[in-house]
Amino acid sequence: INKNEGNSELMTSFLLLNSMIGSGILNQPQVFLNSGIIAALLMFSVAACFIWLGLVALIECGESRGKFDFSSLAKYSYGTKGEKLVDTAIVIGNFGALLSYIDVIGGTLSDLLLSWGCSSSGGCGAYLMSSIVVCFFVLPVCLKRHFGHLAIYSVISMFAIGSVLVLVIIAGPIVGNGGNIVTFSVGSGSQLGSIIFTLSCAFAAFPTYTSLKDRTPEKWRTLTANTVIVGFFMCCAMGIAGYLSFGPDTNGLILNN
Repeated sequence: INKNEGNSELMTSFLLLNSMIGSGILNQPQVFLNSGIIAALLMFSVAACFIWLGLVALIECGESRGKFDFSSLAKYSYGTKGEKLVDTAIVIGNFGALLSYIDVIGGTLSDLLLSWGCSSSGGCGAYLMSSIVVCFFVLPVCLKRHFGHLAIYSVISMFAIGSVLVLVIIAGPIVGNGGNIVTFSVGSGSQLGSIIFTLSCAFAAFPTYTSLKDRTPEKWRTLTANTVIVGFFMCCAMGIAGYLSFGPDTNGLILNN
């Protein structure tokens, strides 16, 4: 995309935030349960800093070499072997990420339809719903090499996620029983993977940056800092609200609470 064309800084922030905040945010109350509030906040702070540094480093490296995708940049820096290694890592990483989305979306859609009176034998089972989601929604979008023109959909997506966050904050204390609250738990480091998964968005760095109008590394540095801060507060708000509402009964998927 030409530098003089593309998305505004606000729409680019929505694109990046939507790449960052997904199904992982629904697991954050359990992260706070298993690690304790203080430990979780510390890990979130450290993870957010490194996520931002990674986003900045990727774009500055891409600008210096004129390469704006992982494969080309890896080949330029490390040759064909480096390119294949990076491609393999992308396949493995995205496979794991997509499993979580398919599980959450397919399972939640199935539960919703079942609550409306549909039966598993009538085609509303989790396996069939997951297959439909993959074939008609996940796969077509994954085949797109660029997604800058989908910025408006990221706004809709973030509105939906924000609505769930508001639901947990407001309705959580009403239906939850609370309980003993832990501030720091031994073995809290085991939750770091979930935190990084929730905040990670490096895979979207190049497509998002190239969709930014009048893009410069300086503008990207400020934009990503603000976006990561917003993502940080959204995840912490979800985690704290869910944990304080349901205490030791906090589920791995907060919607189940």
